[in-house]
Amino acid sequence: MKHKAVSSLLAVLLAALLAGCGAASSQMTREEGSIAGPPVKTESALPVSTPEADTAPEPENGTETPQELPPLDQRVTNQWEINKNLQDPAGKVLCLNMEVPRINSASADAARINARLAQCYVEPCKPCLEYPALENGTPWDEVRSVGYYQYWYGDCLSLVMNVYFSADSSQKGQGFCFDFASGKELTTTQMLERMGLDPADIEQRIARQADEIFEECWQNADTGACPAKESFDRKWWSSLDQLPLSIWGDEDERNVSLGAEIYNAGEQKYVSYELTIPLYDDSVPENWQQRVLGEWVVFRTEVDGDVCNPAEEGESYTLKLEPGDSPDTVRATLTRISKYGDTTTETRTGVPTRGKIEFAFEGECWQIRCQRADDKNYEWAIALREDGTMTMADMGGNAEYSYISWMDLQRS
Repeated sequence: MKHKAVSSLLAVLLAALLAGCGAASSQMTREEGSIAGPPVKTESALPVSTPEADTAPEPENGTETPQELPPLDQRVTNQWEINKNLQDPAGKVLCLNMEVPRINSASADAARINARLAQCYVEPCKPCLEYPALENGTPWDEVRSVGYYQYWYGDCLSLVMNVYFSADSSQKGQGFCFDFASGKELTTTQMLERMGLDPADIEQRIARQADEIFEECWQNADTGACPAKESFDRKWWSSLDQLPLSIWGDEDERNVSLGAEIYNAGEQKYVSYELTIPLYDDSVPENWQQRVLGEWVVFRTEVDGDVCNPAEEGESYTLKLEPGDSPDTVRATLTRISKYGDTTTETRTGVPTRGKIEFAFEGECWQIRCQRADDKNYEWAIALREDGTMTMADMGGNAEYSYISWMDLQRS
């Protein structure tokens, strides 16, 4: 049974979080659910596309002339790129780590999108290019980070900006949808319709998610310093067209996500969340209780690459899965008996869901995620295999220390 090689898991997750909250970002491409490697960086700014240069005249008859489509990997490139540390006249060090995309289409709509991107992200930084450059790695006082993701559905592109300006919290990532076949800009609603989805249904589902996230954060926080709960508009957007759209996952397990900011009472500020809708049947099978409940014995463990059989070491590991206190929950109790006879027991509660634990297991599985009540950084991920065996990842830690161990189980 294979496990994916994972080291310092929580550090990786933390790095992923920082990438969306101020760490230097880079161009990333998701095509059919995969992310390409980072691009080659340059130390100097590439030629800047100005709105005038990118604005094409409208055709007189109001129609676009069909254009031959470039290869997929050439349809979006950088119109401006810089990775420099600069020092302003006051002595402050400014870190510019920016890649601003260009949609490579001759249509007027593409030119307008490119011009908006230049106006939002290039023009505000052009005066800084007069500042003297410092060595990269110099500690900075201010950072301006711009990158982007590109998601594809056929010839339709969803371009999502990943933006962080440390001195200007009003700078947010935007989303643009574009159909290369027609040369037309699309709204998020139109993009969803192209995918055969019902935008009204999608909006209801993400509104429920946003409300659940708000409530969970509120219940788990000291809200004494927060504004009145009734003062928050849980669904602040008036249209899906205000939300950037991501498309990801394997061909048979495609998902769409819409980015929205939701008030997090614990952090006392609005935080960006991805509200995700699976485009496949993610329901748990009706007979899931028969498949997972009962007592399981660990027959193999793996820690830091060291594999052993507990029985051969004179140890015993058992996992007991029982119905939880609320419907569709599972109470998991892991008991360890050492070769010296010492017994430790821990119980956690989880909810069974369908899908892959991307960072942990290869292949299809039904999973139960059980977080420790006092610290959600500590988690058991229990996956039921199609052959009837189970694999469990025991993981936890913090930014300074993290661990992950594996257990393979079979029914006792």
